[in-house]
Order: sequence, then structure tokens, then C-alpha cells
Amino acid sequence: MNKDEVEVAVGKSATIVSPSQLAINVGAANGVRVGDAAKVRRIVKVTDPDTGEELGEVHLTRVSLRISIAADSFSVGTVTDFVPSASGVSSIAAALESTRVRRRKTLVGSEFEASDVSVYVTPGESVVVTRALEVEDDS
Repeated sequence: MNKDEVEVAVGKSATIVSPSQLAINVGAANGVRVGDAAKVRRIVKVTDPDTGEELGEVHLTRVSLRISIAADSFSVGTVTDFVPSASGVSSIAAALESTRVRRRKTLVGSEFEASDVSVYVTPGESVVVTRALEVEDDS
């Protein structure tokens, strides 16, 4: 999240609605509005290898969405960007390749369908919804 946006809600991925749309379990009742941004995140726990002490977490964005439907108890977001799920190819290489060739970005519900132009999303993955801060015009 950058300083020009505010966190609206935190939820989880619910259902792949279509290859380019994902439903999440937070909606208008949680403050979500059409046009908000959402990110499906992978949370990686960082642990000290010597002591086993948990040092913190790293939040990696897997899928970026723009909310297109904000029902009372859920929302649907349309994919705007993602880091591809790559089978047999390094994720970094696939991400770099995806920036060169703009193909349709798709969501898949099976890791066997994942490719360099798709991302595998499962129910229950962490999602954060944000909104751009409105800037007042002082003129």
C-alpha cells in the first residue's frame, strides 16, 4: 500500500467467477466500493534459522484487481495485473517475460492449468482492498 491510498478492508479470495474475475468475501458492508483496488497476497513468514524466532512477515502481491461489483457481503474484482504461476519456469523469469508481452491475464483454479499468462488462486488467500485518497482542490 502506498501513502496515497487507505486500507478499506481485509478479506479472503472466495471464488473464481470467470478467467478474469475473482470474488472476495468482503463487500459494501465492509466499506468496499466499485472502483477500489484489491490485491491477493501471499504472506511469507520470516523465521530466524538459528533461534526459530518469528521475525515478521513479507506480503507479496500475486494478483491486482479493480472492484467491479460491490454487493453487501462480497465483491468481485477484475484482474489488472499479476505475477504468473509458472510450471517448471522460475516465477521471476515468468514475471519478467509477462512485462514484455501483454497477453490476456487469467485466473485458474488448478495448479495444473497455471502458465506464464495465468495465476493459480485458491479460496482463502489473503486479500486487501484499498482506495485512493481523495485530494481536495484548494483553488
